Amino acid sequence: SKQEANLKAASDTMLNVRDLLLWAANGSNTSEDLAAIANEMGNLERTILSFANVRDEEGRYLFSGTLSDRPAITFDAATQSYGLTGNDQYRQAAVANGVLVEENVTAAQVFGGGVGMLNDLNTLVKMLADPALDANDPAVQASISATLNSLDKTHGDLLGAVSELGGRQNTLTLLSSSNEDVSLVNQKIDGELSQLDYATASIDLNNYQLSLQATQKTYLKINGLSLFGML
Repeated sequence: SKQEANLKAASDTMLNVRDLLLWAANGSNTSEDLAAIANEMGNLERTILSFANVRDEEGRYLFSGTLSDRPAITFDAATQSYGLTGNDQYRQAAVANGVLVEENVTAAQVFGGGVGMLNDLNTLVKMLADPALDANDPAVQASISATLNSLDKTHGDLLGAVSELGGRQNTLTLLSSSNEDVSLVNQKIDGELSQLDYATASIDLNNYQLSLQATQKTYLKINGLSLFGML
């Protein structure tokens, strides 16, 4: 599905960010090195955001929950932070009579209500891009470590969402196969009924009923006999 494809692409992007974080954590980096890393991480940050706000063919935001007319996550220029603008509710689709299946996962499920990982990454990118940055400042390493932990948690939640979607897809496949079997049976019955000679069938049914009645009468007579009645 498009949801699953985008989540997997976001997963790959997060792993690229992780590689850059590990590189940034190398104590031998200069301020210029960290600025270059920050530039690349900034690009990946925007890529992750684009995956979170992907839309389907009808223009609905896939990961915004039931608020599919608005982006799942937006960046507030005033506060310089990301916020969740979708919700954590699931949309349901009817796949059979009386059977509803949740058809989406949400950005809230993957990124959390506070969108912590993206905010941590955004803060770190700004820190590393600062020309006045002291590469040996302990606060730099602390920020890198915190962002790495946040990324790992979010990536784990994302993989959980991918597994959840896969399970739902298996359910849909089974239901689809079952519906196809029912459809084939119905088609077979329709075909047999369309070829039925109703006149012949009516005569056969009448003969069968007469035969059954005769059999029942014979049985009743035999059942009414006894040794005393035969003496």
